[in-house]
Amino acid sequence: MAYDKNAEQERVEKFASTYTEEYSQGIERNMHQIAAEHFVTFLKAPVLEVGCGSGTSTEVILKHFKHVDVLDGSPELLKIVADKFGSRVTCYDSLVEDFTPTVAYQSVVLASVLQILADPGHALNTIYSWLPDESVLYVTVPNATSLHRRLGQAMGMIDHLNRVSDLGGQVGHYRVYDLQSLRIEVESAGFTIVNEQGIFLKPFSNDLMERLPANVVDGLYKLSLTLPAEYSTMLFMACRK
Repeated sequence: MAYDKNAEQERVEKFASTYTEEYSQGIERNMHQIAAEHFVTFLKAPVLEVGCGSGTSTEVILKHFKHVDVLDGSPELLKIVADKFGSRVTCYDSLVEDFTPTVAYQSVVLASVLQILADPGHALNTIYSWLPDESVLYVTVPNATSLHRRLGQAMGMIDHLNRVSDLGGQVGHYRVYDLQSLRIEVESAGFTIVNEQGIFLKPFSNDLMERLPANVVDGLYKLSLTLPAEYSTMLFMACRK
């Protein structure tokens, strides 16, 4: 699907509020925190976070860095992040496709963003065009072949693994990536994959996951690091220019 600035801006405004509601609460928020805590150890300053949402990943990044730049097409979400973190963040109100940085970023974070973009290839090409050589793009996306989606298919709840879930549709997801399709997406933009990993195992629905003790949730993260990425809830890639 080709990039249409007006249509994309309308979508951003339409779905922005969902990132302050159910999608940023409970186990969903917990999974995004876990993913951020995984990739934050790789980051080098200066850091740009593209698609900050309500600041779940931003909060984790700021535990390790004094400052981070954030980019989002939603003034509503940028205000939430600015109010939370004050002078520790510099906010840019722009779609990534229209952004021209004035900073030579060493790390760019795309945490659960590619699946909501109409034309992710265009966005990745744009980022590649302005990133300095040897800088790294860090990507996370929900995984189409995760354990809980496989279970859902086995139970007859979804007809194929690449179908966008009901929750995904509610928050504006266009697609679900598997490991191979994500590789193709980033490599087609010119990036070289230097690290890939599955992050967190989610065996059950959100309702059931909410009932698990914290030590079980932590164990599911640690276990995911020992298993093939195809079974994890999130896919992570570090991609060097």
